[in-house]
Parts: sequence; structure tokens; C-alpha cells
Amino acid sequence: MTNGLTVLENHSKGTVTVEQVSYYRAHNLAFVQAVVVPIRGYAMGFSLSWPPDKATIKQPGVQWTKRVPPNGAEIPPDSSNNGFRNLVIATRPTAHKGTAAGVEIRYREDGQQYILRTHTRFVFVVAHTAYKC
Repeated sequence: MTNGLTVLENHSKGTVTVEQVSYYRAHNLAFVQAVVVPIRGYAMGFSLSWPPDKATIKQPGVQWTKRVPPNGAEIPPDSSNNGFRNLVIATRPTAHKGTAAGVEIRYREDGQQYILRTHTRFVFVVAHTAYKC
């Protein structure tokens, strides 16, 4: 699955460098991989596949071809909409129900390290559908 709800914004005067991303307080949820994607406007949202489906990648403002790994990704100071980045995470539940309290982002700006924890709780439920013929 694709989790593309987290938007990275930089309202400081210097460039922010992402050092590490993960889920925190995660249960039965695997953080498979992630990318940082420049966007203008809208976050990519959820998709049931990884990589995200073509309709998601081709949304106006999504610059999927410019995606980079999160570790080392730079977020420039944002004086307009051009500096936004979407943290897009490949996620795999390891049981019927997987949860996380949010996303943890470790980053550095002007030599100082910071930790950002989002408060968006994630709950992934794997549903199995049985069809009768």
C-alpha cells in the first residue's frame, strides 16, 4: 500500500535535511520503503499499490520523476508553494490489522537535529472477500 498523506514543509530560513523516517508505536505494520516527492498543491494520498497507480502519480503538481530517498532529502526554505515535499511510504500490514501512532521524521537544520512526530494515526485492515459461484 502507499501512504502519501505526510507533507513536508520548511518554514525556517535554512535548508532542512531529512535524516530518517519511520512509523512510531507501530504494531503489525512494516515500513517497507519511502520516497520524498516534490509537489505543488495536493499530497498523493493513499493507494492500494506500490508504486502508486498511474492516476495518483500523474495528479497535477506531483513530480514523481524527481522523487528521492528520504535519508538525505533536502527541503528548501518555503516562501511559496514550490518547496513542499510529499513523504510517500510503502506500507505492508503483517497481520489482519496494522496500526501506527504516526510518522516520525528526524531532520537537521543549521547544525541542529530535530524530531517531528505527526499525530495522524494509521489503521490498516486487510479484508478478504469470499465469492461464491
